[in-house]
Amino acid sequence: MTELVEERDRRWALVRAGMASRGIDCLIVVGDTGLNLYRLADLQYLTNLPREGVLLFPLEGEPVMFSFGGSHDGEAWVTDHRNGYPLFATRVTEAIAERGWQSATLGAVLSGYDGDLTFPDKMARAIAADHPQARIVDATAILVAARRIKSAYEIACFREGCAAGQAAIAAVAALARPGVSDLDVKAELMATLFRQGCSTHTLLLFHSGHFSVHGAMGGAIPSPAGRVLADGDVINAEFDAKKHGYNAQFNQPFYIGAVDPVWHDIARVGAESFHTGVDAIKPGLTARELQDIMRAPVKAGGFQSLGPMFHGLGHSFEPPVAQTGLDTSLPEDLEIALEPGMVLELEPHVVAMDFRRGASFGCPVLVTESGCEPLAEGWQPGPVLIEA
Repeated sequence: MTELVEERDRRWALVRAGMASRGIDCLIVVGDTGLNLYRLADLQYLTNLPREGVLLFPLEGEPVMFSFGGSHDGEAWVTDHRNGYPLFATRVTEAIAERGWQSATLGAVLSGYDGDLTFPDKMARAIAADHPQARIVDATAILVAARRIKSAYEIACFREGCAAGQAAIAAVAALARPGVSDLDVKAELMATLFRQGCSTHTLLLFHSGHFSVHGAMGGAIPSPAGRVLADGDVINAEFDAKKHGYNAQFNQPFYIGAVDPVWHDIARVGAESFHTGVDAIKPGLTARELQDIMRAPVKAGGFQSLGPMFHGLGHSFEPPVAQTGLDTSLPEDLEIALEPGMVLELEPHVVAMDFRRGASFGCPVLVTESGCEPLAEGWQPGPVLIEA
């Protein structure tokens, strides 16, 4: 418990220092369960509570949280926890008046990866109507900066998640065979994560077949109609092993029996890109430089990439996010310089030029003072080979 109190105090002090430097009196942090709980990241970071709602986080004084039903969770850091449902905007404007913030500068997440989705227009209009002297400004940078460098506690959470993720990989390897339904394999992967104490609401992208490019081909919300695995199939799996809110992400292919020779070329190039990235990482290296370094082996091998070569990790995916073939990252991320304490998911995505075969290979890595440390002990960037 002492460790969690110290972690709370560290986070709150970081965020409040950022607020003070920008003249912000109170943050309004909105969290929902969208995108695999990623949109809860800021709220969970400040409350230790994976629960959707709205947090009023003042520069001074105790925070107030509104959620469905309210009440106090013993592990939550916010003790003033009230019901906000179904009139969150009304409850927020009432609390602003109660705390005397009618003319305050209020900070909200208005930009970045979630800025277009997380701050409700109805709440903004209610605040403007009830408290016209209040001012709402963009506070995204404060939370991004606070979350970027991980503490010893946070790194320990990642290590726990990595151990759980590796147990799930081993469980898939033990079950996946020709004649087995891929639904049973998916179920075993998730069941193993649950038995390891991981969150039951987490990312799983899973696809199987002779032709596969990424686990996302199975859909973010997979169809209940599975398929029976066959000799020569490949399983592409991307999943989060989420412990204490921290996403230890893995990109793991499985090769079943005699796969097409191209798959082995994909694996060779993916491993080379991953190891090249690990060897290159050091403080001061920019995301653009790391992206170019990791892309080089893919291009030289006659392949292409669709997904990002890497992205930050925490309670969600975080900046920097490398560029993708789907235009799903912010260009300014490439100018971010790596710092000790950042955690990245290295996940080179190697795709054949005909778009019929591809795979990602990845696990979390920690940027250290002298370079880089993979956090999944013993994990290697390559397919798990399964005999038919």
